Amino acid sequence: MIIFDNVSLSYDGKTVLKNFSWAVPEERLVVITGPSGSGKTTLLRIIAGLTIPTSGKISGTPHRVSYLFQEHRLIPRRTVLENLRLVSEKPDEWLERVGLADSVGLYPAELSGGMRQRAAIARALAFPAETLFLDEPFKELDDATAGVILDLLEEQVKVRERVILVTHDPEFAAKLAGTVARFAGPPLRLLDNADI
Repeated sequence: MIIFDNVSLSYDGKTVLKNFSWAVPEERLVVITGPSGSGKTTLLRIIAGLTIPTSGKISGTPHRVSYLFQEHRLIPRRTVLENLRLVSEKPDEWLERVGLADSVGLYPAELSGGMRQRAAIARALAFPAETLFLDEPFKELDDATAGVILDLLEEQVKVRERVILVTHDPEFAAKLAGTVARFAGPPLRLLDNADI
């Protein structure tokens, strides 16, 4: 179980977490939702071990993770296919599943924002990790493409130990079958956990 015990974090004069305590629900899928700027991304980064809190304790964090950042973070000097080859022996399969089979030879700068997002999602899904973290995966996607990604995420929930997803969009949260943790802030505070 992932447990936050009186965790605090401040940066640039802004308090993001203050004496924050929370037991992350032990579900295969946990959706973290709340307004933009409330601290959801920071919470996800702490769970993934990418950000160290100022004080307090967190226990039970996973060891092998795959992480989709809000920024695509594709390597600019590598093609889409080469970016996927860094994490997968079947890059073509993943690119086809996100609708980029015709774009394998393109570089990130040659892609639209939605295409870069899909390439980043494919890379995150292709990496074999027990836990999958997704920060705003539906950003820059049209409704049809978001539907395809939702289907892929539902598959991932069945094969990963845990999927933790951040979204500020309650419509997407409602489309995923899991536990939704609703937050407000800053500083970040839990409003409720609800099964959907």
